[in-house]
Amino acid sequence: MNDERGYELSDEALEELESDVMSASASIAQVHAERNAAEERADYLLSQLDQADSRVKARYGRWLVNADQELQDQLALLAEDPQGLARGFEGQLELCEGVLDAPWGPGPALLNRHTLGAFAQALGQYLLIACNDPSVILAGERGEADLPLCRVVAEVLASFGVVTYLAAYAQEASAVAELVVGKHADAGICLTASPEGACGPVQVLGCDGEPLCEAACKQINASLRDVDMFDDIRRFDLRKALREGLVIPLDKGKSS
Repeated sequence: MNDERGYELSDEALEELESDVMSASASIAQVHAERNAAEERADYLLSQLDQADSRVKARYGRWLVNADQELQDQLALLAEDPQGLARGFEGQLELCEGVLDAPWGPGPALLNRHTLGAFAQALGQYLLIACNDPSVILAGERGEADLPLCRVVAEVLASFGVVTYLAAYAQEASAVAELVVGKHADAGICLTASPEGACGPVQVLGCDGEPLCEAACKQINASLRDVDMFDDIRRFDLRKALREGLVIPLDKGKSS
């Protein structure tokens, strides 16, 4: 690691890792202006929801104000989509048989940067209790296209002191399972791809490379229900995590 920038990641991989909308810097004035605009839009959109359940409206309103900019247009469209609103805001994302299997979109019951961060937080809490010096293998089937999402997971896990071995290149769940066993990691996470090439379900593996057991899933889900995904999520600066060995890039040619 003589190259100050290097971390053994390609320029393209670094660019994808750094394109994190949740960590984008902005002036205080800009933040306040965007917040005021979001609150005004939220008030208007909520006034259009005559038939929605009060709990759904409350959750939807909070997401309208707090969700990252990437989700804002999708959230606005839900004011005219009762089925989409119910799908995203009536339930809770859950890990079942080692899989987070939900569509990608805005809301606490769907997969997105915020719920992925909340899952990583719940997983980090579980690993700290269940393992000594826990480590995780993290990869995406779409390779560098998944790195911004991998960054969210890696930064949250780093905040708990969980070491994350990150593959910047495409890896299927079966390869992640082999890496988990080969590196004696405590868990594996694979962001799968849909048949159309978009983000698919998230597969979570145990230390044996098999889908995470149901007992562990239940513990993680219990923690996930208690996480406030806008106020509670802990994140550790990625570059600092790389320097301190909390995030370790995997060399494609050295899988063990």
